[in-house]
Amino acid sequence: MCEREPCPHMITRHTVARALSWVVAAEAALLVLYQLVEVWHPLQGVSQHYSVFFVAVYSMALLMALQDELTRGPSRSRGLYHGKVLLLCVALVAGLLGPVYLWANIERLEVSAGLLNGLDVSIGLGALAGIVLAGLFTWGPILTGVVCASLLYFFFGDLVPGFLGHVPYTTDFIVTYTTLHPIYGIYWLIPLTADVIFYVLLFSSVLAQTGTIGGLLEIGKAVGRRISGGGAYPAVVGSALVGTMVGQAVANVVITGRVTIPQMKRMGFKPEMAAAIETSASAGSLIMPPIMGLGAFVMAFFLNVPYIEVALAATVPAVLYYAGVALGVYFYGRSTRVERITDPIDWALVVRVLPTFLISLGILTALLLRMYSPRLAGFWALLAAVLLPFFIQGRHRPPFRAIVDGVLDGARTAAKLGLLLALIGPVAQTVMTTSLGVSFANAMILSPLGHTAGLALPLVMLATLVTGAAIPEAATYVIMALALAPFLEEVGYPRLAAHMFVFYFSVFATIVPPVAITAMTAAQLAGASFMETARRAMGLAFVGLLVPFVFIFNPVLLEFPRFSLPFLMALGSTLVGLGGVSAGWWGWLGGPLRWHERALIGVAGLCFLAWAAVSRDELIGVGVLLGGLAIGGQWVKARRRAGGALAAPEKPRG
Repeated sequence: MCEREPCPHMITRHTVARALSWVVAAEAALLVLYQLVEVWHPLQGVSQHYSVFFVAVYSMALLMALQDELTRGPSRSRGLYHGKVLLLCVALVAGLLGPVYLWANIERLEVSAGLLNGLDVSIGLGALAGIVLAGLFTWGPILTGVVCASLLYFFFGDLVPGFLGHVPYTTDFIVTYTTLHPIYGIYWLIPLTADVIFYVLLFSSVLAQTGTIGGLLEIGKAVGRRISGGGAYPAVVGSALVGTMVGQAVANVVITGRVTIPQMKRMGFKPEMAAAIETSASAGSLIMPPIMGLGAFVMAFFLNVPYIEVALAATVPAVLYYAGVALGVYFYGRSTRVERITDPIDWALVVRVLPTFLISLGILTALLLRMYSPRLAGFWALLAAVLLPFFIQGRHRPPFRAIVDGVLDGARTAAKLGLLLALIGPVAQTVMTTSLGVSFANAMILSPLGHTAGLALPLVMLATLVTGAAIPEAATYVIMALALAPFLEEVGYPRLAAHMFVFYFSVFATIVPPVAITAMTAAQLAGASFMETARRAMGLAFVGLLVPFVFIFNPVLLEFPRFSLPFLMALGSTLVGLGGVSAGWWGWLGGPLRWHERALIGVAGLCFLAWAAVSRDELIGVGVLLGGLAIGGQWVKARRRAGGALAAPEKPRG
């Protein structure tokens, strides 16, 4: 009987998967409790603390991957399925050997860098192999390939001829600087994960469960009742507001897209366009302060500045990005005559949930501005997000279970991102230790590109877009920041502006095929073609690609909240320029535009953008002239249409 039907006492893969989910939940709860206690009372030394934290996030990430594999079950080959499960188990055990061994021998390994014994090297190599294998199952083959290539270069780069080669390193030296030291290699970004990202993710996950998402989408709906293309504005405005507390593009698509995409389709948007609007709007959440994408936290860590400085510098570029997307939606809506939203607005929901959003996010921002540590700011913001809904939201307050789910979801997300940053660590360590980034930058400076600053920017843009099309935004930023940002600095661009330039295009690359997981998620929600969704999303975000070229030439746009006349003039000129380029791109300005009119208004917009960047008076003169011709042509056509309508004979009645 047991051969044909499941025996009542047989342990099935679904049973194991459910058990693993409970194990992960329990581990997440313990990690949250441990981290909250650490805010006020450190339980052990700093290095040991980071080792324990990495053990927790690594094991959670691998157990979640194993749970997913067991839930899916075998697709075609049972042998392949069992092989995957076995390899995940091996990766789990091998990867944990390193941090556990480091924790147990922390005092010796901290002072014996590059002087390891045979057991140290064996355990370090095994742990490194396990972590790389874990990356294959959690973050895919492309990123894992980049990690493997960097490690091969670390081991054998001394055999590479020319400027790309490096001095030989011993195996124990490489193991120290990749696996068995609390501040190098896989641990390079773990302090960032444990002390900053973990608390911010807890806060944002809880805030997302308080009902604020619905209120923010209602605000977007209110905008859509007054502007053409209105059905898209809950996606644009909602995603921008949700982005202030999420900082993850895919999560933003899932949170807002489930509401906005069906709504846009009902209003007449094609499925591909609805998905594209959600994709481009959600991608902006990675650069939307105060809670930005993972790469922004890495940037602050890399530049050795408080995170709030990066967030403030990104404020204007983020607003300009969303302005570009909103202009694209507006002109598309006018050219296709998409109707405005007529659905009623639930202002009672907005009034009840908006204070929770504003107060808790305000606490986080205010404490960061007062230079409190991110974990302390995150702690108080989290406390506000947990308590406020039960006091001020009335019937809109969430169930307590939702708050608990938010806390656990934040810990799970931190585990996945912690593993990502651990994978990036050896790549960054290889580039820094071997001076590959410096060698590459020096070679580019000595090339013809080094003598023409303007040529450097398109090269860095293309390199970042190509790299980011295949790997996550944080990994793209780290690689490009180490390899190309020094080149931009040597050419003469300010350091913060150079890194923000790289980060901006790392964000845009998340919607570039072939990976474009953001576009893929939105396409699945809309039932649309993935490639067509990605193509249209790039078209919507295209205007925003011009913004980095403005602020890298004129860093005054990164000085928010310091308002000055040059800042205001550059901001106003950029907005006008984005409007002109967007009108030319979409072919509408008060009416349909012919090809020569599109060229006129588009070039006029580029002139305004160029003036914002370099402040040359002749540019603004040309922009005003060309823009005036285009607008004047539209005014003449409108007068003729109005005159023709008045002159038309009245049809006889009856």
